[in-house]
Amino acid sequence: MELRRYYEDAFRGTDGAIYGSPAGWNSIQRTGHQRRMAIIDSLDVGEIGSAVAMDFGMGSWGFASVFPKLRKAARCFGVDISDYALQLSRERDGELGSRVEYRQSDGESIPVADGTLDIFWGGEVVEHVVEPRMFLEKVAVACKDGAHVVLSTPNRDAILYVLRGQCYGLGPEHIALLNLRELLEVSALFFDTLGVYGYETSIAPDVDDLIEDERIAERLQDRAKDFPELASGLIFHGRVDAAKASMNRRNWRVIHLPHNHSGVFYSRAPTCLTLAGPETGMSIPDGGEARFELSAKKYVLFFWSHDWSGSVEVEIGGKVTTVDLFGPVAGYRRVEVEFDRESPREVTVRRLGQRSVCAKSDQVIFHSAVGLAW
Repeated sequence: MELRRYYEDAFRGTDGAIYGSPAGWNSIQRTGHQRRMAIIDSLDVGEIGSAVAMDFGMGSWGFASVFPKLRKAARCFGVDISDYALQLSRERDGELGSRVEYRQSDGESIPVADGTLDIFWGGEVVEHVVEPRMFLEKVAVACKDGAHVVLSTPNRDAILYVLRGQCYGLGPEHIALLNLRELLEVSALFFDTLGVYGYETSIAPDVDDLIEDERIAERLQDRAKDFPELASGLIFHGRVDAAKASMNRRNWRVIHLPHNHSGVFYSRAPTCLTLAGPETGMSIPDGGEARFELSAKKYVLFFWSHDWSGSVEVEIGGKVTTVDLFGPVAGYRRVEVEFDRESPREVTVRRLGQRSVCAKSDQVIFHSAVGLAW
């Protein structure tokens, strides 16, 4: 993925205002942001004054902008994928900046020595990484035994989105959206869960702007906190269990294969399309397919989803998966296939010429593949 370049362009192009101004937020977005901060502030993360804390995915807003009490930590690490965002945060942190070490990472590594952190805060991060299990394993390794881990992330299965046959949180940045069950399952490999809470940043796309009364928005936030499985935003709080983390640790190997790699063969000449920022993808022609070989245990393929998308068939080592790529909002759709052992396998991606009644076409845009082995 070209996510680092995407974020560099986005932060520079907006001078840090990558998500616009809070002045333009509706009542659900505004109360959701406030409720998220309030829930996080209420969490008991131990003695902060002597702690080593990390804000991963800090952006351009300064260290712990959503988790202000971490600014009291004895030692602070501010991490982001974008160097320009780190530069803006350094400027905005003022005197605090002398106590913060700013480091760059795309989530495939945590840039501190093993066993360093007492508190890890990852706000809206896990949905941006190639493999959530690998990311959370590396978080656990970077932490001390018993360290506090706090995460927030969109809930792919927010209730009104599910009822409409949609995923919440689709977009050009989100490549690993989770629901509550998946978040808890992967977290349980490395952490003991202390609590999980919900908040709302969206009820439904055609409903959000209709809720003008903030009292109603606040009541919806009240419901979300106690029923996170229904909410659009999730907050996880846990503590590192070093024994579990050690038992479930893997020696990861990651192979990235972009759509324009010389090892990807197209049966018919594809069309290269611009997706978002610097990102591009190959539109597979009618009746066409893409083929390549990859040696892995787990295969993750990324396709571009939008309202022109149709169905794709992915065949890997005899396993066939068919996915309808249609989505009302443009973003990445993730297809995963896993095997018991690593082996070289041929991967075939076929445009089926089928579409849902909502889709404007049956387009299939292939972005990339990732092979994971351990």
